[in-house]
Order: sequence, then C-alpha cells, then structure tokens
Amino acid sequence: MKFGKYLISILAILLVGDLIVSFCQYWNQTLDGDLASIVLPGSHYSRVLADPFGFKMFSTGEGYSGSGRFVAHFFSYHYIRLSSAFFRWFLHPVESLYMGITMLKFFTHLGLAFLISRIACASLGHKFQMLIAFTFCSALFINGRFSPDFIMIMNSPVYTMYYTLPLLGYFVFFGPMLRFLISGVFRDIGIIQLIGLIMLAVLLPQSSPIQPPLIILSIGSFVFVESILSWRKKDFRTVITILKSSYFKGLIFMIVSSLYAYYLGLFNNENSGATLTLMERYAALGAGLVKYFFKGVIVLPLMVFTLIVSLVNNRSSTAYPLFKLFLFILVLVLTYTLLLPLGGVRDYRPLLIRGDTYILTSALLLLFFVSSIVRWINFDKIGLKSCIFGLFMLGFFYAVDLDGFGKNNCEKRTLHQVYNYKGSEDLILAHQCDVLSWGPMTNRHLAKINTDFLWSMKILDHDFLLLNQ
Repeated sequence: MKFGKYLISILAILLVGDLIVSFCQYWNQTLDGDLASIVLPGSHYSRVLADPFGFKMFSTGEGYSGSGRFVAHFFSYHYIRLSSAFFRWFLHPVESLYMGITMLKFFTHLGLAFLISRIACASLGHKFQMLIAFTFCSALFINGRFSPDFIMIMNSPVYTMYYTLPLLGYFVFFGPMLRFLISGVFRDIGIIQLIGLIMLAVLLPQSSPIQPPLIILSIGSFVFVESILSWRKKDFRTVITILKSSYFKGLIFMIVSSLYAYYLGLFNNENSGATLTLMERYAALGAGLVKYFFKGVIVLPLMVFTLIVSLVNNRSSTAYPLFKLFLFILVLVLTYTLLLPLGGVRDYRPLLIRGDTYILTSALLLLFFVSSIVRWINFDKIGLKSCIFGLFMLGFFYAVDLDGFGKNNCEKRTLHQVYNYKGSEDLILAHQCDVLSWGPMTNRHLAKINTDFLWSMKILDHDFLLLNQ
C-alpha cells in the first residue's frame, strides 16, 4: 500500500506536467483555412444562421452550405468573437485570437478526459482509479506520433469545434448507457435529467456532420447487443426495465431529432458528387483502415494489450460487463465503417477514414482501454502488477509527443505584420506559411473574407487584402 501512495503521487505529478505540455501545444497550433468564412460568416454560410431548423429551405426548395449544422455554426460564430473580445482586455489582438482557441481546446481536453474517465470507472469505489483513467486519457489526446489519425484534439480550431467538442454532448447523453454496459447496473434518470437530455437531443445532432448517423447507430448497436445477450440468457427483465425507463424516452427523442438533422444535411450544397465508384470507395476505405490501425506506433499495440488485459480479467466479476462494452463498440464501429463509403468522398479526405470521421471510434477505443486498465489495478493489493503498471505509465509519458512547439511562429509573425501595416495597397507577401488558408492565398474573394474576419478581430483597422505572390 505504501508503494501505491508513491505511485499515486507520481501519477498526479505526471498528469499536471502533461496538462501543462498540452496547453503549450494548443497555444502553438495554427489556425485553418475555414475559420474566417465560418466565423465571419461568409455569404455561403450566412443562411444556416438565419434558418436554424431549415424551414425557409423547405419553403424555397433551395439548399445551402452547412444545412443541418446550425448549432456548430452558431457556437463558432459567437465563441470566437466573444473569447477574442474578452482576451483583448489583457492581450494583443493577435494573441487574444490564439488564446481564445487555446482555451477552447484545453477545456475540451479536460471535459472529454473527465467524461471518459468517469464512465470508465463505473462501479469502482476507489477514488484513485479516476486518477489513473484521467492520466491515460490526457496522455493519449494529442499524440500524433502514436498514429496520425488517433487524435482527440485536432490542430484545426474548426475541426475541434465540429468534431471533438460535440463528443462532450455525446458522452453526457450516452453516459448512462455506457455505464450500464460497463457496470451491468442500469440506473434510470429523473425528470430534471430527462428535460436536460431532451434539450441536448435538440442541440447535439446539429453540432457536427457525423453526429446524426453516429447517434442512430449507437442506439441501434446498444439495442442489438442487449437484445442478443438477453435472448441467450433467456432473461429479458433488464430489457423491459430499460424500455419502461425515462432514459429510453430520451433515446426516442434523440432518434427523431437525429433523423431530422440528417435529413437537413441532405440539402447541404457542399456535398460533392461521387468522384469514385462504390467499389473504388470501399478500396479507399481499406487503405484508410490500414493507415489508421498500422501507421504509427500505438493504436494496434494498444488494442492488443487491452484485449490481453481483458482476457486476464475473465477470471474476475468485471469481465462480462467489459465484454458487453467490447461487443457494443465492435457492432457500432463495424456498421459505421461499412456504411461510410455510402456517404460519398471528398477530395481532401480520399481514404474516407481520418481523424475527424473516425474520432468517435478513437474515443470508444480509448474508453475500452481505460476501462480495462482501471480494473486491472487493485489499489488494495499493490504489488507486482502496480509496479509493472507504473513502468508502463512512465513509458507512455516518455513517448508523449512533444512536437508542435513553434508551429505557428510564422503565422503569428505574419498577422503581427498585418496589424502593423499602414499602407493603402494590398499586402503581398512571399508564401512562407498558410495564414487563414489551406495554401497560398491568391483568390481575392477568399482574401476579402479573411480581411473582414481580421477586421472583426481588431487585427486590422483599414481595408486591404493579404495575398501571396
């Protein structure tokens, strides 16, 4: 037990150090080419803010960019503006923009790690198990060196707002379901919680382009797994209890809301036509899976180690609930993956699977991994297992990706140059780095959007375009 106290202290120190490093990494990340047009917003995104539920779109019969994503656009518009305005009280306008985005990523990091850890520790009584879970989650959130697509907090602020941030809502809503899969004990919710879940059911499906199908598939996978296991046991009492629960009413409301958001998304005029045949898309999917699981040094070993730990746990009372969680993840990920090519393909996502489209898979794999680890360590009997765990944990932190510092130096220098520019002609610079773009800025229309965005951020005070030679 004495060694356990030392291990707890070591974990706490490492966690604090990792959070400090993560904050510094977020501070050094770059902006992206979608930020200006979404936050301003550009003319092609302005209609979604004026038509939250698509009623005007149905009356005119014309689609528009971002349909079915009102919550994502609404949050992006207001958060970037308000956070930058707040930090301008203390910081330079350029630094205030980066600080607002850094704080968004950091608190998303904390919130997501907390929710995953809390679910993973379902039915465990030892308070320090949460520390183990949180430490592992935090260590694996930003490690692009482990796998290029196994990243929770993305470099792009827009992708963080559109893909990572909605996971907070996902794990809040599906927390009772996931805790039931892990602990084997179903706890219904009260009327206040039901009202909160209904409100979340209205917002979450329109917070991300991938949330509606993932929500529907998550509920379907849960019902399928629980029904099959109940049928095998010839005991449907738990299924009947769930069907009669208030939580199930929330699930029904979420399904309806998700179907509606998915239908709205069909009118998104950003949806590109199929540039590949269906067979070519499935071939690209295979290449994407190989890249996701085998490129890098951690995802496949992480899964193998987790499965080994779970097999060891087969002799304990915790094995069956983890088996149910494993089945749920397996059914959900397989179904989602097989359906993914039917959604089309984008030029910037040629392999279909990428950190954004597979972010829930990464989060659920992390949940399963952490759920196994916290059940492997028994703090009441600290011994060889804990010693091995401590060394393993140190190895994880040793491998933490410390790259990324100074990534936005060129971008910041350019924005400071824009801030200090007093000329009336367009500012034309050699292309040394991307600034609010996905490449050299030569399009005057897009440059005008960037100018208007920088004006709203108080980074420039007169009208000129920032272009590249």
